[in-house]
Amino acid sequence: MKKMLVLLCMVIMSSMLASASNTYYNFTFQNHDGSFFCDGMSIVNYGVPKQLVDGVQTGCYSGFNTQGFKAGVSSAYQFSATGGVFIMGTATNNPSSLEYLLNPVYHTWLNWQSGGGSGEFVVNYGYWHNGVDAGTQQKGTKSSAQR
Repeated sequence: MKKMLVLLCMVIMSSMLASASNTYYNFTFQNHDGSFFCDGMSIVNYGVPKQLVDGVQTGCYSGFNTQGFKAGVSSAYQFSATGGVFIMGTATNNPSSLEYLLNPVYHTWLNWQSGGGSGEFVVNYGYWHNGVDAGTQQKGTKSSAQR
């Protein structure tokens, strides 16, 4: 009985450790029409369960830290996707902030600006490609933060 209990504990611990591995993303934003932006993100999804997201923006709009969490969001608020998304916020150098919805399954995104007395509005949306680093392979000339 003791051996069975020890074996069961080992199986539970190893499954918990396996699910605790971090997932890393390093990508460039692409517009819905196929053109690339000059910025992207380098982020990590971590925690047990993996609900937290931290990172930094890369490329022409680099240097801004971004944090958030994973949650279910209706497809009505996503671009061409369904299911769980990373909801992330980026503090900018003005009174407003830039918020992102990143879908890790469909590789879609949208960002919106909020605060600063301007209300909330969608700025851009499109696709992202993991492994295409905006910091080293700038393809576009416009930031995803620009309308």
